[in-house]
Amino acid sequence: HEVAKVKLDNKRIDNASHLCNQILTAFPHNYQATNFLQEIENQKNSFTRKVKYNELVYSRGKKAKDKKNYEEAIELLKLSISNNEKLDSAVKDLASCYQELGEIEKGIEIIEKHFDELPDNSSTYNFVANFYSAAKLYSQAIKYLDELIELTPNSKQVDVLSRKVFCLIQLKKYDNALETIDDILEIRPNHPSISYWQTKIQQAKKSGIFTDLDFLVEGISFTTFSGGIPPVLQYSLDRCDFTGLTAQVIAKQDFT
Repeated sequence: HEVAKVKLDNKRIDNASHLCNQILTAFPHNYQATNFLQEIENQKNSFTRKVKYNELVYSRGKKAKDKKNYEEAIELLKLSISNNEKLDSAVKDLASCYQELGEIEKGIEIIEKHFDELPDNSSTYNFVANFYSAAKLYSQAIKYLDELIELTPNSKQVDVLSRKVFCLIQLKKYDNALETIDDILEIRPNHPSISYWQTKIQQAKKSGIFTDLDFLVEGISFTTFSGGIPPVLQYSLDRCDFTGLTAQVIAKQDFT
């Protein structure tokens, strides 16, 4: 009975229930085990109701965010986080609410407060790197891009490495940017956009004039939270000759 109580206190409900049933098999009239088994069932029912309620809270918060009802969304997503339900999604959606409201510092606070509770996976590192980049905190973005690179297969690292180059250019770490570009070209030789960046950086270093690089990074962004075509793709489209597309498709300029 005491062992079962410890397991219940530690939220190991199924183990506690199993022990009580073992006791009752051996001692069918043990009133302590009978009463305790009823307490376990009550806790299980309460837990089930709580899970259903909290899933409803997160779902309502997500719908409010999608409808741009930010005040309601923030209240519900905070409640979902405090209940430790749908924590990963709730933290990301809450941070995104603040970003969409132009209060990105509050979004950063949410991420930093709950980061250790988020899954240690590529989805987390990708989101956090994007968020820091949007906040123009490029050194922090690079930290999480490096973590993301470690989790990304070599053949799929070009996008992440390109985002790192973007951050390094913003930080005016041009030698590091060129080293990262070399890593990209090892994976995908003659990559047109990356080769263009390489040429521009080399020219700027040689001339000492870096204004073209300022123009370059203004036209390229890897972060979008509001839907539509990401700026990095729009940048490529603006410089594309659309070889292979029909005149009708080109005229519509609808590439979404």
